[in-house]
Amino acid sequence: MKKYKFTGHTEDMKKTIYDIVATVIKLDTHDLFLTGADTTMFSKKGRYLFKLPEFKELSDFVLESAKEHHDNIRPVVAWANIYPKGSYIRPHNHVVPFKTMLSVVYYLQGNGCLHFENGLENIEEGSVVIFEGVTMHWTEPHEGSDDRIIVGFDLYYGDISDEEFQAVLTEHEKYIPTLDFSA
Repeated sequence: MKKYKFTGHTEDMKKTIYDIVATVIKLDTHDLFLTGADTTMFSKKGRYLFKLPEFKELSDFVLESAKEHHDNIRPVVAWANIYPKGSYIRPHNHVVPFKTMLSVVYYLQGNGCLHFENGLENIEEGSVVIFEGVTMHWTEPHEGSDDRIIVGFDLYYGDISDEEFQAVLTEHEKYIPTLDFSA
């Protein structure tokens, strides 16, 4: 596990990302791992936030920082979670369907305690945390008066061809719930 300070964390950037996240979450929510929180985690409309131009600076920072951990980093999925007071994430990891994964969390708004199986870390707003996807992790209930907002990424690492990576993405899709919010 390693923490980084995202140098692009400004109030303007925070507002831009917040507006996008709030819009996506309003349109597309479910609570796979959460108790009392709104989330876009692994949802149809929110799982590829890293592809949006407004997320380019953050995505580039995450990918560059991840190179300190492994070579051949490729983004698989990115999402956002909004934690109102009292909400939290239950213990989980990100190994399905493959073990060559880094997980990343960016604290866009608010601070928090991120628990790992071997300890806990206090995370400040504007921080990016990168850790192996196999690591069990969870959070404490959010106690702040303002919502805590995070952007999460799963990154694949490994020396594979584009075709093999496409197969990885196809396999990953099997583990994402099929949600239909068109009604």
